[in-house]
Amino acid sequence: MDQSGTRQFTVGRLVKMRRAEKGLSRRVVAGLVGRSEEWLRLVESGRCRLDSVEVILALSEVLGFDHNILIERRAGASGDGNTMGGEVARKLRQAILGHPRFRVQDTSALSLDLLSVATELASCRRAWHESPRRYTTVLEKLPAVVSASRLLYLHVNDSANASLQVSAYHLAREVCTGIGADDLAWIVADRAMELAGLADSPIEVATAAWHFGCSLLHIGETGLCLECVASSATLVDAVPNSVDRTIVSGAFHLLGARASAAEHDLADAERRLAGAKRIADELGRDGRIPGVTFGQTEIDIACMEISTGSDDADGAVKIGAETELTPDYPVEGRARYYIAMAEAFATGGDDVGAVFSLTKAAAACPEELRFNRAAHRALQRIGCGNQLVAHEVTRLFALAGLERPRSP
Repeated sequence: MDQSGTRQFTVGRLVKMRRAEKGLSRRVVAGLVGRSEEWLRLVESGRCRLDSVEVILALSEVLGFDHNILIERRAGASGDGNTMGGEVARKLRQAILGHPRFRVQDTSALSLDLLSVATELASCRRAWHESPRRYTTVLEKLPAVVSASRLLYLHVNDSANASLQVSAYHLAREVCTGIGADDLAWIVADRAMELAGLADSPIEVATAAWHFGCSLLHIGETGLCLECVASSATLVDAVPNSVDRTIVSGAFHLLGARASAAEHDLADAERRLAGAKRIADELGRDGRIPGVTFGQTEIDIACMEISTGSDDADGAVKIGAETELTPDYPVEGRARYYIAMAEAFATGGDDVGAVFSLTKAAAACPEELRFNRAAHRALQRIGCGNQLVAHEVTRLFALAGLERPRSP
């Protein structure tokens, strides 16, 4: 197993994330597999290997893994390219972890002036939301944008350059979350929080706090995420009345609902969802500001994911069936909707529905099958025996870069 600390989705990281998702303590999980709490802590930190097939099978059963995933990671598999350890994202990792004084990322393709870098950043953001090749396109361009924005601020640390760097970090946070680099997503979100106060814009401070909360949720720090949400009211109140304020306020309600659901507090999640729905009604449409999307469609997708995670797959499918996607809804949103539907169908044992939904997601953005963790979960849950969809399942596994399980 890679112990460099930079690879994501090592055995330890997988175990820790899934344990957090299920709300299980180390003591409980360790006891269920017949090991000590200290042993599990060492596994999660990457300082201890899973040392037997019996332990791998037991841990897989407790946490709901396909045991082959843990076996492959234990053997030191290089991964499928969807993690920051993959070559496809190496330059973005360098741009984030390196320091601009050392020019760790080539920025020669960009003119180092505010307008040029801002224009390239806007192009990256459009691609992230709208391009069927959004991962490839953005991972090719964003490293230089991140490095250039850092260089600009290093040379002239004024509010305009601070604002540009914050925006670059926000997109980097979204991309890192999308490819499963949750620790790096937290790093850039934390940096953006530090800089946002210098940008002299209340909406930027509130938006940075939302991104920071998202990064906490994805590393399993749901309690800290909820603390962030609880502190958001003061930040949102500082934003002048506007559509932007409504969007970020609603996004915080939705983030809180996701965090509460992750903590298995479904009553609080329902309360927060009700607040989000009231704000969506006030907004009257799906809206977006740089880095934050909010509206009824986002609420529906969140409700589907929460229902599936709460073992209510039928409820998730029902919500999805009632969701209306407008023809101009962004590619990334359409893909997330169809993947949420696929995971709900797969969890409920409807292989045909899951395959149909994943096919729709692939039609919107083929790369989503390769990078999206929920898409991988849905694929792994599809049975091997349904001949009606066997050919399409094989194609989807190939798109995802995964090996299809053999029929028993």
